[in-house]
Amino acid sequence: MDWYKIYINSDNENDVCGIVKEAFLEKCFKDAATGAPEKVVAIFVDKGINISPSRDGYLYFSPNCIQHMEILLKHYKSEPCEKPKRKDVCLVISYSDKDAWDMLDK
Repeated sequence: MDWYKIYINSDNENDVCGIVKEAFLEKCFKDAATGAPEKVVAIFVDKGINISPSRDGYLYFSPNCIQHMEILLKHYKSEPCEKPKRKDVCLVISYSDKDAWDMLDK
């Protein structure tokens, strides 16, 4: 399964972050309603983006995000990509932080 990335900069950063949060909350509510969380869903960002608003970079979506955020990924013209390196990213949001980081170590 592919990872996906969306290029973010000062022009689209607020839109992307708002939609990501909304999509992720929707996924969590679905899991809570069924009583069984699905596979790990995680979003990472290039290190340094949150420190410098003028820095451009990427949001990285774990492979299972496509099931929950397909509209977002298409709208922002996501690209399939390699799994990011743990040392290069910060975790933005995840259902399970430990499982999210473990995905990068495999």
